[in-house]
Amino acid sequence: MLEENNPRDFMDIFLLQMEAENVGEHSTFTEEGLIILCLDLFSAGAESVANSLGFCLLYMVLHPRVQEAVQKELDTVIGRSRRPSSEDRVRLPYVEATIAEISRINPIAPITVPHTAIKDTELGGYNIKKNTTFIVSIWGVLNDREHWGDPEAFRPERFLDADGKFFKDEWLIQFGAGKRVCLGEILARSILFLTFCTLMQEFKFTIPEGDPCPSTEALPGFTTAPAPFRVEVTER
Repeated sequence: MLEENNPRDFMDIFLLQMEAENVGEHSTFTEEGLIILCLDLFSAGAESVANSLGFCLLYMVLHPRVQEAVQKELDTVIGRSRRPSSEDRVRLPYVEATIAEISRINPIAPITVPHTAIKDTELGGYNIKKNTTFIVSIWGVLNDREHWGDPEAFRPERFLDADGKFFKDEWLIQFGAGKRVCLGEILARSILFLTFCTLMQEFKFTIPEGDPCPSTEALPGFTTAPAPFRVEVTER
């Protein structure tokens, strides 16, 4: 039963709007529209999570000490008798910091989708005319040397405070920022966290003997992915 004053999620809000508009002939809030939106969210989330997991494995084989620290925290907080859950996130600061650092150093979406100014605007000392199309460099923000200091270094500790607790730096905008932030952020972050934790809980990932050290240079594209590399998977 839908509660008008207490919608649980995006789908509730959409269904409430369908009822309010009574699904007229020209309404954009229809059952078909809801299905298409859900498909968009899941398809976009699936690609982003798959590419992000590729980068996660890449940086784990390149930084075995970080992998060991992640697994130690998982063993201490969760153990091996159950699978990780979303409720565990607040108790896994190093895991959160590691995922955040992977997302920062190699974002799968290095630029935003094009946006257009709807009116003359001044931003940061620049005059932006109405109807100007602009694209924000997410990679530029996540690799800004003045802010991060050593953006080329893989260092999850940059997202831990003096007490070892995870904090999200306001410059960490891998999903965009403002009103046009990616709709799939919550879904993608949740699936990535659960899948990464489960893999780290069960397996050890290394570079196969004799294989060259894989490159961290991403394959080009609107969404990026790591270049192909091989991984040796060992059950813990």
